[in-house]
Amino acid sequence: AQPEFPRLILKVLALNHGPGRHFIQQLLERGRTRGASRVSDLKSQGQIASGIDPDILRLAFVSLAMTPILLKDIFEEQVGHPMDTTFLEKLADFNGHLFSAGLKPVTSK
Repeated sequence: AQPEFPRLILKVLALNHGPGRHFIQQLLERGRTRGASRVSDLKSQGQIASGIDPDILRLAFVSLAMTPILLKDIFEEQVGHPMDTTFLEKLADFNGHLFSAGLKPVTSK
């Protein structure tokens, strides 16, 4: 039996249908507007690849930010140590490198 999976489903359902849904929706919508503008600016400055879709980028960012929290109990049980500040800082640094590599503009030689 996998008791962690039903717990994860309940967390996701609570997020989608619970009282916090409206708050999350507003937060994501504000992020969408600001994010699209920022992505456009970064593209025009040549700092990120021109083909970056702001909605895909936003979803990737939210996924990387929320998944560790949704899976916290399961992950801590598997690795045998807490997701403490040190761990989360390492994760944030790693995710930053992922984004840097994924957003980097293609340079022609």
